[in-house]
Amino acid sequence: MNLQQLINLARTRLRDLDLDNPLCTDEDLTDFANAAVDEACIRARLLQSHEILVITPGVAEYAIDALVLRPQGLIYLDPTGASTIAGSFIIGRWHLITTVGTTDFTLIGAANNMVGTYFRATGLGTGTGVATVCQQYPLYPISQSAYYQALGNSILNPGIPSHYAIGIDANSIAVYTIPKAAGAIALDLRRLPNDSDKMVNPEDEPVIPVRYHRDLVHWMLVEAYNIHSSDLLDPKAADRYEAKFERLFGRKPSALSETQGQRNVVGGDIAPATFGGSFSQSSNYG
Repeated sequence: MNLQQLINLARTRLRDLDLDNPLCTDEDLTDFANAAVDEACIRARLLQSHEILVITPGVAEYAIDALVLRPQGLIYLDPTGASTIAGSFIIGRWHLITTVGTTDFTLIGAANNMVGTYFRATGLGTGTGVATVCQQYPLYPISQSAYYQALGNSILNPGIPSHYAIGIDANSIAVYTIPKAAGAIALDLRRLPNDSDKMVNPEDEPVIPVRYHRDLVHWMLVEAYNIHSSDLLDPKAADRYEAKFERLFGRKPSALSETQGQRNVVGGDIAPATFGGSFSQSSNYG
């Protein structure tokens, strides 16, 4: 569904069909539709993207976007592997562009055609470009407290990172061991919509999967029925539609539970690993 269809559906449910004297303006309903997408993403973690954090030797903590709800699937990329010419790139493996040549790296998974760009190859490549095949090491989540207890030893013994935790400001990733050499971290993200994801024009569609579009109207009605200066004000109706939305997308996590999750493990969904257990930084996916 597009924005106009969502607005029309909301007006039908609200019986707000007098367009000469509407109870809700199109601007209001547009705002409610975007709020519904945000709410769905907060509750169900529906919006996924990817990010590369470039690693600096000796630096342990790296900022992530404030819209990130949950980092996951972190991989440390060590760009010390063999140099490979286009035509021989390894599909599914991470590479670092070292020579652009005549290769269009954007056709095989890169964000741009610049030296120093990390990309996961989606094709073998053509032309004269060269890239380094990265060694890949999984990073395992640990509790924030365990991270800071072990940090002193990491400073004295830098190496290849093997674990990660949420940083002090909650919008950063802290890695252990502190990296000894340059590299990168590839991570999958669950995030909130950014400004470019917002619906503005009638033909714009929600950024979440299509099968959930129609269900967004429930939150639009929650917003409409909670307007205190409107004839629509109906807290009981708002509660009914919020219950419908909750059955579909889940409960909204409290700020307290989110903070506790950050302290215990990034994402808060799985038990934190501890040092000295079965996880080892020698694990090599490369």
